[in-house]
Amino acid sequence: MHLISSDENRCTVELPKRELIIAVRALSELANGISPPEWEFPIIVGAERREVRQLLVELHQLLVGKPQPRGDGTNTR
Repeated sequence: MHLISSDENRCTVELPKRELIIAVRALSELANGISPPEWEFPIIVGAERREVRQLLVELHQLLVGKPQPRGDGTNTR
């Protein structure tokens, strides 16, 4: 994943198609309020929950540049 360009209103990020699909599916699940059981999550999203969390943390750090809190109360940096 690489940040190609960025300004106040737009950014261009290069990432593998698989990662984009996973991010979109995970965000769709969140937006729709769906909370699938642990065994079903990889089937719906296409990746394990921990992999999705890491991808979203990396994307957040790339775009926002701040540490993303983890579920355990610590930061990723």
